[in-house]
Amino acid sequence: MKTKRIVIFLLFVLLLTAAFFAYRYFPLQTQADRWDESLYQPYEALCEIEIPILVNETGDNNSKVNYLTWQSILFFPLPSEAIGGSRKGIYDHAVSFGFEKKCPTVFNYFLLYELYPDHVREPFLKHNHAFETQSTATESSPQHCELSLSLPNIYEDFAERLRQHLKLRLSSFESVTAVDPLDGHTVLAQLAFNSGCDQVLADYIMQDMMPADYFKQQSH
Repeated sequence: MKTKRIVIFLLFVLLLTAAFFAYRYFPLQTQADRWDESLYQPYEALCEIEIPILVNETGDNNSKVNYLTWQSILFFPLPSEAIGGSRKGIYDHAVSFGFEKKCPTVFNYFLLYELYPDHVREPFLKHNHAFETQSTATESSPQHCELSLSLPNIYEDFAERLRQHLKLRLSSFESVTAVDPLDGHTVLAQLAFNSGCDQVLADYIMQDMMPADYFKQQSH
């Protein structure tokens, strides 16, 4: 009886060993599992911005970093990365965001989601296939940016609505320089700012998430 148990145990060990070597040296691989490493492209953000963190009286900035990081899961488009720290070394304390879309396109999405209800926004995006290519930025100097943004054409006083919204949100906003209809459903708005184009998006997010810190920073 004892000999039988030893034989069974040895067979079990032998099977485990055989299974290990079969898995290690002869792995099963389906066609779907095969991929060409030469085709793999490492991730590179098309838009990188930094939100400065103003340290409070206690010297603790972790709560603000955590707040911004967690709130970013509500953004659309969703950032592909959100990390505490200044990658560019611009600020002592910051949260850095990376997006897979260009900064003007991300800003265009933010305005679209803030200014229009779902029943307008959804069919607009469905039918306007060129939406993401219609957002452009021209930076004639580090302190002057012109953005062209695509938005639904449903408001008669569209230019004034947009002007009031941006005037309340951004200290860098200068004017709506033009509103040109692209078709019966879309207008192209030309906007001017006295800051860099990427900074427009960073300021817009900061003013929304931490308005007191934003206006405090702008007053310095």
